[in-house]
Amino acid sequence: MAGQVRRFNPSHQWIHNKIKAGELTLQQLDAQTYFFRRTNANAKGEPRSWTDQFDMKIQMAGLPCSSAVEFQRGETNLKWFSIIDVVGAQITATHSINYSKDHISAHKLIAERVPIELAQISDCQIMLRDCLAESQT
Repeated sequence: MAGQVRRFNPSHQWIHNKIKAGELTLQQLDAQTYFFRRTNANAKGEPRSWTDQFDMKIQMAGLPCSSAVEFQRGETNLKWFSIIDVVGAQITATHSINYSKDHISAHKLIAERVPIELAQISDCQIMLRDCLAESQT
């Protein structure tokens, strides 16, 4: 796991060389916006462009795997949905587009390894936060 490596610094070059040599693989890439900064700028003080996602807020959690069953929740034509990966009765990964409330609950279900019924995942009328609340009672 590597975090907060700046481009062209020795730590970035070391990781880049390991990936290029096939010694490391990229499993997940988190691009985070820091909301508590006064300006969203790089080390040179220039505005960052890599956080600009236009009208899309893309969120990911967990690790997808080939044996997972995928469920779609939300409305793809309205550009708010989640793709949720499930193995057995547990959510293992989620990829959400403009669907933060679903993402936050799915992230907690992944972290707490809460078993969930497949019918609950596929039914958008059932809120994932309700599934989380049921597990805590």
